[in-house]
Amino acid sequence: MSQFESVSYPKIRQRPDGRVELIVYYQNKRMRLQNGHLFGLNLKPNSFPIDERLSQAKVLAAKVYSLMIAGVDLNDKARVNGLSSLNDLEILEKVLENYNANLYLCCLLTYGCLLRPHREVRELTWGDFSKDLSTIRLSGSRNKSGRNRVVPVPSYVREMIRPSIPEHNLFTGDLRPPNPDYFKSAWGRFKKRSELLKEGQTLYSFRHTGAIDIYKRTGSIEKLKSAMRHSNIMVSLTYLRGLDVAELREEDMPVL
Repeated sequence: MSQFESVSYPKIRQRPDGRVELIVYYQNKRMRLQNGHLFGLNLKPNSFPIDERLSQAKVLAAKVYSLMIAGVDLNDKARVNGLSSLNDLEILEKVLENYNANLYLCCLLTYGCLLRPHREVRELTWGDFSKDLSTIRLSGSRNKSGRNRVVPVPSYVREMIRPSIPEHNLFTGDLRPPNPDYFKSAWGRFKKRSELLKEGQTLYSFRHTGAIDIYKRTGSIEKLKSAMRHSNIMVSLTYLRGLDVAELREEDMPVL
């Protein structure tokens, strides 16, 4: 169970007269919605032919649910209308924490520690952390590079974790890690229910975003290569596609 209060998915009801409505529980209120106006959505399922209303109500339910798990304030219409799509950091800050605690922590570790989600994050135990939680140590057999790896843990990650028995997994609370498809399935369910994701956003997007943040703040491709544990700097450069990366500095140019 998530440590955060869950948000119930809207229920769809078709009345005897053919009109459809959503039954929504949100912010301590029970609401019946026949359109999306309350959530700043220009969706009106009952304006469609009667045989299309249920499918349109499903679209409305998905969009309303996305806004609810984003914690939207119904009294703030500007914020409601601004949540049409979110980048990776906004997904972390506004949505995942209230949707699924394990998926949120996985994405936080993928972004903040640049760990790969499907094995390196999934198999983490409390014994992989230093006593003060400031670093994570992974053996070469447990990461893609094949080399021992020591990763700094940012303060915003440390604030979200509470150490337990060293041999226990972070996500299951026992000796066994989640199944190999655990986070893939959790992300897939989130994608199906959320209308806030951009095209192509995946769990690995958080790692890419973290990599770009390191480069923007340090300007060092070598530091990026080290943080990502890449064997070849050309691999690191692929993470920077779309950025204006200066390969030469003025002092590198020919002199007279």
